[in-house]
Amino acid sequence: MSLHDGAGEARGELVREWHGLVGDRNASLYLYDLNSRDPQTGHHRMGYRFLHGQELVFAGDDYAIPAHQTVDSDDAVRALLGFLSLRQGDTDPEYFDCYSERQREWADHYGEELALHADPTASAGEGEASSMDAALDVLRALRALADSACARVEQLAGSLQSADLDAQTLGEVAAILDASDSMKTAANRALNGLQRRHGQMHEAVNTTAHAAHTEWYRH
Repeated sequence: MSLHDGAGEARGELVREWHGLVGDRNASLYLYDLNSRDPQTGHHRMGYRFLHGQELVFAGDDYAIPAHQTVDSDDAVRALLGFLSLRQGDTDPEYFDCYSERQREWADHYGEELALHADPTASAGEGEASSMDAALDVLRALRALADSACARVEQLAGSLQSADLDAQTLGEVAAILDASDSMKTAANRALNGLQRRHGQMHEAVNTTAHAAHTEWYRH
């Protein structure tokens, strides 16, 4: 997969968008159908642009989707997010030869969190947090789960509106969206609060009525 810097417009038809929170900024992925297939595999060739805030981090025109998948499917989006989340050490070093210094820096810093959006159930586990790092991972995973739910419910709501379904059904689906959005907001608040209040051991000991065991804060 080749990755390119720059802000050039992708060729092809925009068939899917994805938006989510990564770090403290919104991230956006745009997937384009190039209307061509790999002559060897028959896979659909796709273009993509990935932005973090206003920064274009990754762009390319050689992402391939298996012929049996639709080009705008959730699986296609998750697979691409998984590729873009790879960090040095996750795969062969040669994979990153085409990365710029900025892309390697971004992937090392944000790749793990982006991977939660590719598979939001991977790191949620049972919710047990034997360390602060584990607690942060669970909260990030919960935020990613809620973010994914919001996107899917929005897509469902649009489909149901297009089908001219009854107002009660649309209202019940809207309630799911409200609940998912509230969960995302709450998880983000808890994540930021945990980092702010317990980011340093000294602050944790002095702001907690019953100080946690010091081992809880170790990596």
